[in-house]
Amino acid sequence: MAILYEYQKPMYDLSSEFIKENYKDEDLLHEFKKYLDDVWAEYKEVQKEIYPNNWYYNLSDDERDEDISKKQPFIFFDGFKIKPKGYIGFIKFKNHEFNLYPKICKSEQDCNKINQLLFLWLQYSDNLLMPKIESDLSEIENCSFLEYLIFRFAKYTSDLLSISIYQHYEEITEDTSFLKGRLNFNQYIKNMWSGKAHKFNCTYDSFEINNKFNQIIKYTAKSLYNATNNRINQNHLYKIISALDEADDVVCSYETCQSVYINRFMEDFNIVLDFCKLFLKNSVIFDNTGENNNFTFLIKTDRLFEDFISNFAKENIKEEYTIEAQKESYLDENNKFKIKPDLIIAKENKIIKIIDIKYKQVSKYSDISNADIYQCITYAQSLGCNDIILLYPKYNEFNELESIIIPLPKEEKTKNINISFKFIDCCPCEKNLEEKILEQIKKVIIKESGINDDEKGTQPGQVLI
Repeated sequence: MAILYEYQKPMYDLSSEFIKENYKDEDLLHEFKKYLDDVWAEYKEVQKEIYPNNWYYNLSDDERDEDISKKQPFIFFDGFKIKPKGYIGFIKFKNHEFNLYPKICKSEQDCNKINQLLFLWLQYSDNLLMPKIESDLSEIENCSFLEYLIFRFAKYTSDLLSISIYQHYEEITEDTSFLKGRLNFNQYIKNMWSGKAHKFNCTYDSFEINNKFNQIIKYTAKSLYNATNNRINQNHLYKIISALDEADDVVCSYETCQSVYINRFMEDFNIVLDFCKLFLKNSVIFDNTGENNNFTFLIKTDRLFEDFISNFAKENIKEEYTIEAQKESYLDENNKFKIKPDLIIAKENKIIKIIDIKYKQVSKYSDISNADIYQCITYAQSLGCNDIILLYPKYNEFNELESIIIPLPKEEKTKNINISFKFIDCCPCEKNLEEKILEQIKKVIIKESGINDDEKGTQPGQVLI
């Protein structure tokens, strides 16, 4: 299995993967590229189904570009050399597997610790619904991120099904030898004319194992069974498939999951449903019948990181502050143009800070885009707050940038916008990762801004532009 990091240097050489009888297989490389293009086409269709009104705006500028929108944005190719772009996850292509990790973990060699970090990110994502359950991952050490994810689903679900199988009343319509439920008169008349007067066409509710939810679990388990190479995972998944033998083999999707309602007396199965949503929303499966199926599980990293920091702060900081994550408001009176800061910090009903989270590698001022600064100014003027923070992940490089002051005309209600640059270290190499991240976020949110509303000019450690 190849371990890759976003935008890694030097690039990974596929020669070690695509070797056939001592020469590079150009056909295999071409097939791999086409496979990724097909994955992207399928991935976009899934996003359209889930976000019919705003899926387009979830794409990056490159992904929206008409000239390249048909080309996959996951991997950059230079001959046989490749590097991942802005996605993390897992790609299985024939007998070849690629594990994609975040760029902030490039110096971390322990994949187990990186996987724990990614689980933490997933648990605080609004869109991915990673169930918050405790799992002993020591049973499958030194595995890929996907294998760990499959283990959590497979172990929990197989244990649950060993105790109880979800049964649900399903509406069934069929010919019976006696009246049952509601008689369908029109079909019964047709039966009479065809010499089947003894058959009553009825619609009734039956307490069935073969229901939509169990079909979703079985489909997800079979798909993952063909994607995993881990014997422990295969055993757990086989138990799930066997337990649901009476459920029909039906192709399911994220939309199928959305139509399922779990009885309140069987709440434990909601965790299973969330796992199925997670896999079906972010996976592309072209064949779930053969042994070497092509399978991908990919997540856009910048949105995952932004979701994590926003929701982690909102859920864990219970000071005298009010924290709102990704609250929408409008720039214009007609509500045509939205703004949605990642974090709004208020105290006594007054906004005191706005935090915009960027998943970018920044170590000097030239790494900061003008668009990000313009966005900060827009937030400040629209929401009447002069203390704006651009929050970035911290890398190995030294990150220390002074804040900047942007003076505005005297008639503006927001004077001297203060834009600070802060960094969060999410490196998984230390213990108590959550406590470490929480301590850093508290310093960013609770520490005074260093400039008052009425003050003009610079403060120590600030740059006037």
